[in-house]
Amino acid sequence: MTSNSPLISIVIPTLDRAHLLRQALASLQHQTLQDWEALVVDDGSQDSTEQEIMQMSHLDPRIHYLKRSGEKAGANICRNLGTRHAQGKYVIYLDSDDCLSPESLAQRFQCMEKAPDLDFGLFPCIIFREHWTDLQLLVNDEKDVNDIDRFLGFDMPWQTMCPIWRREALNLLGDWDEELSSWQDFEFHFRALTKGFKYQRFPYPDCFWRVFQDGSISDRSRSSAQLNTYRKLLVKLQKMLTSAELLTPQRLYLLGGFYFWLMDLWAKEGDQSEALEIWLLGYECGVINARFYRQGVLYIHASTSRWLPYTMLRRVARRLLREYFKLTWPEKMLPKPSTTFRNTPLSQYATSLIFE
Repeated sequence: MTSNSPLISIVIPTLDRAHLLRQALASLQHQTLQDWEALVVDDGSQDSTEQEIMQMSHLDPRIHYLKRSGEKAGANICRNLGTRHAQGKYVIYLDSDDCLSPESLAQRFQCMEKAPDLDFGLFPCIIFREHWTDLQLLVNDEKDVNDIDRFLGFDMPWQTMCPIWRREALNLLGDWDEELSSWQDFEFHFRALTKGFKYQRFPYPDCFWRVFQDGSISDRSRSSAQLNTYRKLLVKLQKMLTSAELLTPQRLYLLGGFYFWLMDLWAKEGDQSEALEIWLLGYECGVINARFYRQGVLYIHASTSRWLPYTMLRRVARRLLREYFKLTWPEKMLPKPSTTFRNTPLSQYATSLIFE
C-alpha cells in the first residue's frame, strides 16, 4: 500500500452479467466519496463484459479489469484474486448485480475511522428487484441473539456487501474458501465470528441486494455439486466451533438442524441414498445422537420408499413425523427460516441518504 493508495477497494466478481455490472459500477461512480478503486474480476465471461469494462477503465482509471486464469473457477477464486490486488485501507465485496447508495463509501469510511479497534463494520442491506426503491425492505432485522446462533439457525444477519473490512483484519482472516461453490459468504463471515473479530452494527441502510422471482432456494441447491459443498461446509463449521471452544449443546442442536434441512431437501426430491448419506454424516460427526438418527432414517424412508406408493401418502407420513419431532426433538433441530428475512420495512430507519 502506497501513499497514493485509494481509501476503499471494492472487489466485484462477475460472470456474464455485463448489463447488471454497469449498474453496480454506476453506483460507485455516483459516490460522494471519490477516493476508491473497483476491481472487477472476470470469472470467464462470454458476453461483452471484458470489452465494456476495459472501455470504462479507459474513461475512469479507478475501475480495473482482472481476468481469472487457470482451470479453477468460482466467485471465491475471483474474490481472492481481487483482494490480492486491492490497495485500499478498507475492502468491500460487492456482487456484480448489487449496488451501493451514494453515501455508502463516505459513511462507512467515517464510521470505521472513528472506531479504529473494529475489524469490520456492518451496514443494513435493502432488497430490490429492478430499482433501488421498488421494495424498500431490509434483508433482515437486528435481534438480541448471538450472530453465530443466527447463522446456524438459518437467520442470516447480513449479506456479502454489508461489511466493510479493515485490510489488516482480512490478512488475519485468510482467503475465501475456494472449495465451496455456494454459501461462501456464510463460511467467510462465520469464520470471522469464531475467530473473535471485533465488529459493530451501524443503523444506516446503504447497500442493495438484487433478488429475482425464482425464490431463495434454486434447483442448484439439490445438485450433486451443491450437496458436496454443504457436506464440506457442515464439517468445517463444526471444526471452527470446536477449535474456538464455542460448540455449546445448543449449537450442536443447531448444527443438527442444519443436517436435517439438507437431508430433507433430498428426501423431498425422493433421493433416498443421498438423504441417508448426509444424515449418516451427521451421526458419524457426533452432531446427531442414535435416537434422532434412527427416527430421521424412518422419516427418510417415509418420504422416499415405494411401500408408500402414492405421493399423498408420503406427504401425510412426512407431516405426521414432523409433528412428532416438534413434540420430542429439541426445538433448534427443526430449522425455521427467518421471519424477518424479506419482510422488515424500512420505516424505522432514516432513509434520506439512500433515496436522494
